[in-house]
Amino acid sequence: MDPNNIEVYRTIGEAYLEEKKPEEAIEAFVALGDRLKKLGRPSAAVDAYQKALDIDRFTMGALTGYVDTKYEMGKAEDAIEMLSARMEEEPLNWDVARLSAGLYIKCGRGPEADPDTLAVDPTPVVNIAL
Repeated sequence: MDPNNIEVYRTIGEAYLEEKKPEEAIEAFVALGDRLKKLGRPSAAVDAYQKALDIDRFTMGALTGYVDTKYEMGKAEDAIEMLSARMEEEPLNWDVARLSAGLYIKCGRGPEADPDTLAVDPTPVVNIAL
């Protein structure tokens, strides 16, 4: 596979969808989004991440790529709205809660983050030197 031919990831993703292999399709669309983002094509990257999210609304690789790219495009509000909707669907999803709180903080809006969102993760943060 030619590493410079990023559109092959779209083709692979579509093929996996036809074969009823959603996890592999998601992986291909996230890889496409990541490469498009690196090439400075943020709108196309968002579309690729959205394609993965259309398959599974809670795929963290796609959510993270979507949120980060929207933030970099100056469209953080779109990402905040999307994450808020996900939190309404699954209020105890720790990964989405962390991503949402992190986005609010990056936007300088930490105090606006839902206090429950900031406190949902029951896992203690431990700094261990190995």
